[in-house]
Amino acid sequence: MTVPNTTEYARLLEIVYDDERIVDRVYTESEVARRLLSRQKKNFVGGPLTFDWKYSGNEAVANTIAAAQALIDHTHVVQVSLTRKTLLAVHRLDQELLDVAKQGKAAFVSAVTEETSSTEKAFAASLAAQIYGNGGGAIARLSATTTVNTATIRLANKEMAARLRVGQTLEFDDTDGSGGGAVHVGSQVITAIDYQTGDVTGALHWDDVVAGIAANDYVFLPGQFGIGWAGFDAYCPASAPGGADNFYGANRSVSPTKLAGVRKAASGGTVEDAWIDAATEAANLGLKLKQIVCNPYRLGIAAREAAGRTTFVATDSSDKAFGSKRITLAVPTTNGVLEIIPDPICPVGTDYFLDLEDFSIHSSPSGAPHMQRTLDGNIWHPVSTENQVEMRWASYANMKDRDPGNIMRVDF
Repeated sequence: MTVPNTTEYARLLEIVYDDERIVDRVYTESEVARRLLSRQKKNFVGGPLTFDWKYSGNEAVANTIAAAQALIDHTHVVQVSLTRKTLLAVHRLDQELLDVAKQGKAAFVSAVTEETSSTEKAFAASLAAQIYGNGGGAIARLSATTTVNTATIRLANKEMAARLRVGQTLEFDDTDGSGGGAVHVGSQVITAIDYQTGDVTGALHWDDVVAGIAANDYVFLPGQFGIGWAGFDAYCPASAPGGADNFYGANRSVSPTKLAGVRKAASGGTVEDAWIDAATEAANLGLKLKQIVCNPYRLGIAAREAAGRTTFVATDSSDKAFGSKRITLAVPTTNGVLEIIPDPICPVGTDYFLDLEDFSIHSSPSGAPHMQRTLDGNIWHPVSTENQVEMRWASYANMKDRDPGNIMRVDF
């Protein structure tokens, strides 16, 4: 393992990190993450976070008292027991360096910031991606036509390369991690990324270091297989839950639309056509929506297709906490407009129609994310077998949806 030392970083001096630093880093990765994390609840202590979803109630309505009494029924609910998911990042520094470099704080701040920035950015991007996941932990997928007997593989959607960084180690599997199992044996470090093509390069042929890797495989960061958050894709999966469904203890198949959202294929025509069609169906189903969350790629197509028309309007936001401008689309919904939030972390092929206020992030008391500290409050963790110390970033959290019937996914 290569770590900074006095020879390479003689100018490194003392620095103090705080939780706001890494939180701000996540904010820059994703507008949706910023909105949700800014009002997170640090109440996830002890065992699972348990709550109920109601999917039907008493429908005792008739033309006589006797007839209504005969129809009396109880409220139907399923219970969800949400568990915390762990995400960690580590960076090491040489202990001697810290000891000899105590006098020049400004230089130390500058140098350590430069050295740790890539780790922070990778951690922040991974945390933001959790919001869109299905619980399986995959961060991308390989193209159906990629070859694996070379040093360069290609992602199915080049836009998902934004989730990757040079220096990351990648693992793979032919499943997305949501149904159990394990990754293929082997991994490789990324040496180069072409963000315009979605090409990812390693030092060796990928099939020489990862057993069984193939086109269409899912991509994971080490240790993240099967332990992602319950994100948008988990609460509104691509396929309606079947009889064997077990979502944190709840079987959603008893009422798939109320308990697992609405699925819709994009209609023909323009992106705007698809959005308006989806919003119309959502209104007919009684959904109370406020936002469309999409990849910037989708909004770019919509803007080009609009060709100067004024359907999309930048307006002053009444929500001072989230900025002064919004892009909105006039649609036949209760609100009359939907805010469009372009988010580079959002998968390219799926747009989410939802109300972000339905979702809440619940974390341990230290928050998601935070700088992990020793018992005495120090951010430096001694490494017992080396003359080194570690800085650690951590998140113990998961995401809750209070109304899973109020979300629609539109797949293009």
